[in-house]
Amino acid sequence: MNSPSLRLIATLGTLAAVAATTATATLLTYEDFNYTSAANITGQTGGSGWRSPSNPAWNTAGTTGTVAASGLSYTGINASYTAFASSGLAANLGGVFRNDRYLALDAGGAYALAGLKGSGTHVGGTGVTGTLWGSFLVSGTAWTGGSGSQMIFNLSTAAGGTGTSIRQTGTGANIALTDTSGTNTIGATGSILASSLSTVNPNLFVFRYDFNSAGNDTLNVWLNPTSASDTASISATATDFAIQNPEIRSVNANGGLVFDEIRFGTTFADVVPVSAIPEPSTYAALAGLGVLGLAATRRRRS
Repeated sequence: MNSPSLRLIATLGTLAAVAATTATATLLTYEDFNYTSAANITGQTGGSGWRSPSNPAWNTAGTTGTVAASGLSYTGINASYTAFASSGLAANLGGVFRNDRYLALDAGGAYALAGLKGSGTHVGGTGVTGTLWGSFLVSGTAWTGGSGSQMIFNLSTAAGGTGTSIRQTGTGANIALTDTSGTNTIGATGSILASSLSTVNPNLFVFRYDFNSAGNDTLNVWLNPTSASDTASISATATDFAIQNPEIRSVNANGGLVFDEIRFGTTFADVVPVSAIPEPSTYAALAGLGVLGLAATRRRRS
């Protein structure tokens, strides 16, 4: 593929594919903790894509977290991630705490419209086919050893399927994918080394559910991925994965945990926003310019 015309055709094909993906993307839920610094997280109702009118606020199942004085920003290992910056504050979980909140599972809500709502008050489960991406930022002052953190990000469900947890099963342990009780009954493979987590910069966790009503579901987890095609660090398969209320939790007071930028969406781009992503109309304009350039090339050769 050395001729200008063939290279141009390939480029236009790539632009069209990206434009189509962008056009069908849907950010379902977002939380930037844009509240008042030092406020109690319990009872806060901001963000978007959370359940309404019932259970609209953050709940507590133990010691509640507070709102941090500043949000987390992530640039990671991809220069395009410069757009992945906090628009609010953060959840300051420097001590032992536990807060959860229900996704927008109302009839006619975001997940119902995306075809991801189960038959009850959960996402996924029996009869659901589709893909759900999610991500969150987390920082910690210590991840390994006896003084390390014990992070838990529960993807809980009361009914309808198997709930999951991205967690350290003990103080300073590696990151594992388990059921919500903390035991590996879902048969996950792989882990994320606690020593690979930064104590200087925020860490980006990304996960993807592939729901399959005709067979097993899959769940994959990444740390600081550069693209959707990266090999997952942790993978699991189950008959029916389901989610109802994401929960952020710190078991150990020594880890200085801060969570931020919780996202759920239908594509990788929803949950890992990058800079300089043109709108579909921009792609159309680029494609038009490309066609004119190809025509000009042909005229010069004739």
